[in-house]
Amino acid sequence: MNVKVFTTRAPDNLDAAISDLFFSDMPDYKRERILRQKKDPALDLTADRLVRYALFKVFGIRPKRSDWALAPYGKPYLRGFPEVFFSLSHSHGMALAAVHDLEVGADIERIKPVDVAVAKRIMSQQEYEYFEQSGDRLDAFFNVWTLKESYLKFTGRGITVPLKDITIFPSENGITTNTQHCTFTLIDSLPSFMAAVRHKGAEVDFVEVDLDTLCSF
Repeated sequence: MNVKVFTTRAPDNLDAAISDLFFSDMPDYKRERILRQKKDPALDLTADRLVRYALFKVFGIRPKRSDWALAPYGKPYLRGFPEVFFSLSHSHGMALAAVHDLEVGADIERIKPVDVAVAKRIMSQQEYEYFEQSGDRLDAFFNVWTLKESYLKFTGRGITVPLKDITIFPSENGITTNTQHCTFTLIDSLPSFMAAVRHKGAEVDFVEVDLDTLCSF
């Protein structure tokens, strides 16, 4: 099957009825984090609803709160669903969920100014050469950043892996990388955002979802 990538834009605020709906069946670890935070939870709630919508549309499942769990490094998974994989990311009002029947990792970031020092700190030598030679350094930075993040989320090890040890960047031949058995897809069709998906060889289908759809499924 193809990798399915769903995106939605979260509102600045959710009314009480929608918040209650989106809280329903939310995993305990997410509920606790959202209740602790001081900022409005609209993006977290919408992102969680998006991944549940994606799982229902692709696999026809509605996981219970007890089905959700965290792996040792914090990557979420579903107990009792060994052929269901997902990855969730959100940034500045935009949420993205990738689902597949094989392991998957995804990241989305809003494109915004960055300091060159950050690029030097996180990029391998090859990546930094690509960045320096690019006609659009901002896009180049977020190409590399989202590709790296998608790989780390795929492995489930997060930042336990030194970022400069990983090389992933676009080139004339596709995606150049020192990672093994990796397929990457960059998504640059969302204005002001960059996203990347690490997956296993399949094609990627892209689906945009509105808030009404998330409320009604």
